[in-house]
Amino acid sequence: ISPSRRESEPKRLEAATPKLSVKSIAVHPAPLKAGTPVNLEIAFENKGTKASGPEAQYKIACAVLKGGPECPAPSSTRQIGKGIEPGQSDSVTLLGAQPAVAGEYRVSVSVPPDQMGRPFSITLKVAPVVTGPQTQPPDERPKIRPGSPSAPSPDEKKPGPKLVPKS
Repeated sequence: ISPSRRESEPKRLEAATPKLSVKSIAVHPAPLKAGTPVNLEIAFENKGTKASGPEAQYKIACAVLKGGPECPAPSSTRQIGKGIEPGQSDSVTLLGAQPAVAGEYRVSVSVPPDQMGRPFSITLKVAPVVTGPQTQPPDERPKIRPGSPSAPSPDEKKPGPKLVPKS
């Protein structure tokens, strides 16, 4: 019996490589309010067979969906800054340098080259800051009777039938 074609082909050996992907993005503080810097905590996962080096990079892309004029997390390419062992996860925190403006933003993070597929994306909703007094229900003014507190009410002043004792 002759060996099948697949058995006769030499096996390809894959080089041990790191395969980083973005596992999650957390936003601090929550809820987001205008005027407060936005901090992103980005968790990376290594699904490869070799540790990544601290020089591994990630890309952040931010788009204004509503509001603006700028994203609270500017688009850039950065270094992770630490190695991640195979099968392990680790995170970096990107501290917001400028206060957020009220609006809605799409933040995407990816690891180039796109080894694990699409970027990981979240939508940030930054609430406006409410200044001045809060909206209150309309005032209900108390009903005040005219005259002094000892004065009889208007109903008491009306002439009514008088009772006369029978003699």
